[in-house]
Amino acid sequence: MDLNERLVFLREAFVLKGRPYVPYRPFHALYVEDQPLVTIYKTGRQVSKTTSTFIRHLVHCAARPYLTILCTLPLEQQCFRVSSIIFRPLLEGCRLSIIHRPTIKQTLHYKFQNDSNILFSYASDDPDRIRSTPGDVLHVDECQDMQYSFLPVLEASLAASPVRLIYYTGTPKTINNTLHALWCDSSQAEWVIRCDHCGHYNIPSLDHDLLKMLGPYRPDISEESPATICAKCGGTIYPQTGQWVHRFPERMYSSAGYHVPQIIVPLHYADPVNWSVLLAYASGSRGTTQDDFYREILGEASGLADRLLTLQDLQRVAILPPRTDLQSLYARLPTYSLRVLGIDWGGGGQAGNFTTLALVCLRSDGQIEVPWGTALRTPHDHISEAQEIQRLAAQLQVNVIAHDYSGAGALRETILVQSGFDRSRIIPMRYVTGNEGAACRYVGPTAWHPRACYHIEPTRCLLFVIGCIKTQQIWFFADDYVSEADRGLLRHFLNLIEEKTDALVERYYISHEPGQPDEFAQATMLGCVAIWQLTNRWPYFGFTKVN
Repeated sequence: MDLNERLVFLREAFVLKGRPYVPYRPFHALYVEDQPLVTIYKTGRQVSKTTSTFIRHLVHCAARPYLTILCTLPLEQQCFRVSSIIFRPLLEGCRLSIIHRPTIKQTLHYKFQNDSNILFSYASDDPDRIRSTPGDVLHVDECQDMQYSFLPVLEASLAASPVRLIYYTGTPKTINNTLHALWCDSSQAEWVIRCDHCGHYNIPSLDHDLLKMLGPYRPDISEESPATICAKCGGTIYPQTGQWVHRFPERMYSSAGYHVPQIIVPLHYADPVNWSVLLAYASGSRGTTQDDFYREILGEASGLADRLLTLQDLQRVAILPPRTDLQSLYARLPTYSLRVLGIDWGGGGQAGNFTTLALVCLRSDGQIEVPWGTALRTPHDHISEAQEIQRLAAQLQVNVIAHDYSGAGALRETILVQSGFDRSRIIPMRYVTGNEGAACRYVGPTAWHPRACYHIEPTRCLLFVIGCIKTQQIWFFADDYVSEADRGLLRHFLNLIEEKTDALVERYYISHEPGQPDEFAQATMLGCVAIWQLTNRWPYFGFTKVN
C-alpha cells in the first residue's frame, strides 16, 4: 500500500467532527512505509500534532496484533486530559471494528480486539512507572518538559521488541531543554515552499525566511488564496505545495526531525480569523512576548527572556582549572581563608535528583571561588552517602558544611553526625517563604525545635548569587559540559528561571525549567550564604543609595 492508498484508507477509517480525517500534508511523513527509528515533531500549538500521531498509533494497532504502544507525558493530569479529550473522540470516530470497540476502555489503558494495547503514563518526576512495562512503540508527548536523562530509561522499554519505534513530539521552549536537544541531533527537516513567481525556495525557520513569510490580513484568505507570502518577492506562496527537505539527510533514517510552525498548516494559513489572531500575537497582542510568539506559534526554541543567566555569563566566570584536576585543587586549598561544603540533598535519584556538593571557598581578598563539585550516585544509601561526605570534607579541608535542612534534611544531618562529622561544624539552613523580608535569618532553639538553624529565602539568596556571577564576584571551575546527555554541573545555573504566581497578590520567585536539574546551583547558594553570614559580609553591587 503506497502513501496515496494509505491516505484514502484514513479518510474511510476515521471521521472527526463529522468529516473524514485527512492529515495535513506536513504530517504525511507519519504514514510513509519506512519509518525511521526515531521521529521528532517540533511544532507550534494547535497544528494537529497530537491528533495526527494518535491516529497513526491507532492504525498501527489495527494492522499489527499484540502491539503495545506506550504514550508518555510529563504530568498525570496531561495523561487524563489527552486520553479523555483527544484520544477517546478518535475512537468514537473510528470505523474500524477492531479499534471502535476496545475490549478494555480505561482512561489510561485501551486494549483492542486483536490484543494490541495503548497505555498512558507520566514521568516528569520518575521514569520507573514505565520501566517495568515492555512495549513496541514509545511516544513521548510534550517532551520539552521531560528530563533528558530519563530518555534511556523510557527507551529501554522497547529493548525486546522487533518493532522498536520512538516518537518525540512537543512545542519548544528555550534552547536548553530536551526537545531542542533531540532536534539538534535529528535530520532537522523544514517544509520548503517554492514561489511560483520568482522561484525562491522559502524555508520556514527563524534562521531563514519564516518571519518574512507572514503576509498581511485579507478577508479573502483561503486554501486557494493562502495568507503566506514569498520572503523574496512578496507574492502569494502555497504551503500545500511544499515538501520536506532535511538539513542533515544522512540522519533521517535514525532520527528524522520535522519542524511544523502554524503558518504551514491550513487551519491557520487558509483561515482569515485564525490568521488575524496569529498576526495579533506577532504584534504583541494580549501581552504576548516575542519569545512566546516564536515558541507557541512558530514552533521555534527561543529566548533567554525568563532565564536569569546566560551561557556567556557562566563562561566569563568559569576560569578555574577543571573540577577533575585534583592536583590543582589540592594546591589551592591552603590559599583559602574559609572552605564551605554546600549540600543539596537528593530526592531519591529517580528524577535525576542526586545529592550534590559544591565546594565554596573564600579568598583573603574577598573573592569567592567554587573550584569543585560533584553529584553522589548512591541516592538510596544514606549511610554510605554520609560516610562519603565525611571523607570528602576531610580530604578537601572543609571548615563547615552548609546543607538544606528542609524536608528530610534533619534526618540526613543526623546520619551525617552519627557517621562521625562534628555537629558544631554543620550549618543547617531551612528554606522559607517571606522570612520577614530577610534573605537569611538566624532562628534559635525552641522547646518545639531544639536545633538552631538559619531560615533563608531562596529567591533572595539566589538573586545574590546570580548578581555575584554577573559581576564576577564568584569564580567557578571550567565548564564541565560533555554532551546533551551529560551537561555537567555548572550548567545547572542555566536552568534557573524567573516566574510569577497567578495569585491575587503577584509574587516573584525563582524556579527551574521543568525536567532540568538545579541541584548544583542550590548547593552553591547554600555555601555562599554560609560564607556571607559567617563573615557578616554580604555582596555589594555598587549601587548608589538614594535618600
